[in-house]
Amino acid sequence: MISLMTRATGIWLLFVIIAIFNGLLRDGVLIYLFGESVALVLSGIMLGALVFIICLSLVPVFGSHEPRVYIAIGLYWIALTLCFELIFGRYVLGLSWSEFVKIFDVTRGNLFSLVLVITGISPWLSARLR
Repeated sequence: MISLMTRATGIWLLFVIIAIFNGLLRDGVLIYLFGESVALVLSGIMLGALVFIICLSLVPVFGSHEPRVYIAIGLYWIALTLCFELIFGRYVLGLSWSEFVKIFDVTRGNLFSLVLVITGISPWLSARLR
């Protein structure tokens, strides 16, 4: 039997794959068509929507009716996402700390913080809607 955390991790890995393709679309197409500031906003909105839609579709795999389970999954996904961003950004891409913190700067159009909030509340909200 697959554990709850294994299922949650599997869904989160799907989010990572989608986020990578979203970033490639942003950098390869959206920036060219709309400029960086609009592309960042569009990319953030698309990623947040995709995370929520996927969560809404897959929330039954958790099989729980306890709100605390969904809150815990959302917090787990936020922690995984922040760890991934830190490791990938700092140690794979070699971003400086000042470059790294720019992903949290909504004044530049970067909606990463909003995507984190959506990622965190999507399990609970999806379970409530279903």
